[in-house]
Amino acid sequence: MTLPMILNNINNHKLLSAILLAVFVTLVMVLTPVINKLLGKS
Repeated sequence: MTLPMILNNINNHKLLSAILLAVFVTLVMVLTPVINKLLGKS
């Protein structure tokens, strides 16, 4: 593997990690009120 390929792979992993983090944060923000409502009802 050449250096540019390695740098591209690192950048792709950073992008993927950022997307996964954003999705995870969004899910937590959406699910927290839902879980609170379910716990409040029960």
